[in-house]
Amino acid sequence: MNQNIKIISNTVDAKLSVESQSLKTLFKNSLLGMNQLLKRDYRKNLDGDLIFSEIEIFSYDSTSLLLNFLSEILALSHSTHIIFCSIQFLVLTDKYLLVKISGTKIDKFDNDLRTVSFHNAEIIKNQNGNYQTDIIFDYR
Repeated sequence: MNQNIKIISNTVDAKLSVESQSLKTLFKNSLLGMNQLLKRDYRKNLDGDLIFSEIEIFSYDSTSLLLNFLSEILALSHSTHIIFCSIQFLVLTDKYLLVKISGTKIDKFDNDLRTVSFHNAEIIKNQNGNYQTDIIFDYR
């Protein structure tokens, strides 16, 4: 796992801590961390046909944009049984994103993530000048 992604998990939720040099990398690493929660070693299961989707989100700040982005992909993953592990940013600002994502079907998830929590979520710039956030995922 990427050393800039840390996961702390218990029986009701999981906390994903992500730190990155750019907003784009923060979004990408947050997606990879969520995938790790959904299916441990998900990269070993990526030998199927690629399935593509496009996501467009408007929001009022970068934190809500990230959480809405992850929520959208989580819902799409649940409805299609796809792990979306590749992302192409067409546009990314503090309040808007347009991305193309791709992934492959999997048989089942290791964890049943229910929601991405907005509780205490905030993207900040830390003392090293990196973007940093903690994201809580609730289990079913």
